[in-house]
Amino acid sequence: FLPLIASVGGAVAFLVVYAIAWKNGTSPVRLVLAGVIVGTVFSSLQTALFFFADDIGVVQSAISWTTGSLTGTDWEQVRMAL
Repeated sequence: FLPLIASVGGAVAFLVVYAIAWKNGTSPVRLVLAGVIVGTVFSSLQTALFFFADDIGVVQSAISWTTGSLTGTDWEQVRMAL
């Protein structure tokens, strides 16, 4: 279920970047700048979700997971990460 949500989120990010960069055709510079903007906005939204979360344990686990730690995972999750 989680990979499906991640794929949808990636597709949404792609579409938003392309929509921002699209004006009289796209250029590599516009695509990169739009990607930086969208990445910054999504990162800010993620930080806000962490800030307003009620369970600090879940927040610590999510931050650990997003920074690349595989602590507390099983082999199925490690296999998906690789």
